[in-house]
Amino acid sequence: MRTHNTYKTLPIHFLILLVILFFVSCTQADLSQESGKEVNLTVSVSTRASSDENAIGNETTISEVFVLIYNANYILENSNELAVSGSDLNAKSWVVKEGIKHVYVIANPDEELKTRLNAEPSHNDLLTMITAPSAFDAAVGNISTNGILMTGKAENQPIDQTATSVSVSIAPRMARVDFYMRKEVNVTGIVTVKSVTVENTREAGRLFDEANSYTHADSYSVSGSLITTSGTEVTATTSSPTTDTDYTIISHNYTFANILGTTFGETDVNKLIVTLTYTEGSNVMTYTYTVYLSDNSGYTNSLSAIPDNVYQVKGTLYKEGLSLSINGTTTVTNDFTINQ
Repeated sequence: MRTHNTYKTLPIHFLILLVILFFVSCTQADLSQESGKEVNLTVSVSTRASSDENAIGNETTISEVFVLIYNANYILENSNELAVSGSDLNAKSWVVKEGIKHVYVIANPDEELKTRLNAEPSHNDLLTMITAPSAFDAAVGNISTNGILMTGKAENQPIDQTATSVSVSIAPRMARVDFYMRKEVNVTGIVTVKSVTVENTREAGRLFDEANSYTHADSYSVSGSLITTSGTEVTATTSSPTTDTDYTIISHNYTFANILGTTFGETDVNKLIVTLTYTEGSNVMTYTYTVYLSDNSGYTNSLSAIPDNVYQVKGTLYKEGLSLSINGTTTVTNDFTINQ
């Protein structure tokens, strides 16, 4: 009989244990959900380009901003309200729970990129996100009105009732290539630049993930060309190229990162195809030059195009056969400038 009673009471013991575990788990779940008070988080954005004398057009403009706030577990917390206009950013706040936050800011995205950002990307998707090559021309065309694509991040930010704001520094994701010319003083005819075509432009780039931003698949390193100028007359002259500093600005172009490795070929290198006419009396002659973004006449020592930098390519046209010469390479450590 004792054996029978013992086996009969076992299910009751297990039932009691299950009930206890149930209430404990519910209590833990409730505590987990209730832990951390809500905070109105504000995000301030700054850009070095705002004080940069080399910025042109609307490169300093912030027209629209996407703010993505991930918690300590990299879960997106503000999925219902990601975008805000640049003018409204200072008055905007996002309701989040206290705790560690990872804040990412994307300013002035193109229409294609907006669609993907509005789809509430996971943290990993955002870190590996690459702009679409098909949107490059439109994005560049809109810089003059909407500003250049800029991104920035502030990770591991502790947020509570006393710390309710995060500052994020953003920087352009593209590099700019400026082309200048002057002519030797004895070039007496009229020099008119008909076109400058930039070849091997990188039309796609990563928003974040600096460690891998220059090693993405070749299918995203699109080689293209973009004509940027027509009919610009070269008026600056030089009698002493080593000291004269006046140049005529011809054109500018944009490119995403083009970081060159130890082995690369001509098709990897940004280069300019310059077509100009020389008019002297009734004679009109046309010349075409290939200018590599390098410090020699070829491409073996070519420069890497790094975001948030301006590459200034300065050439001098000489009388002897109208030869175009690029005067070496110098690097200026400024926020948005590298001179070539």
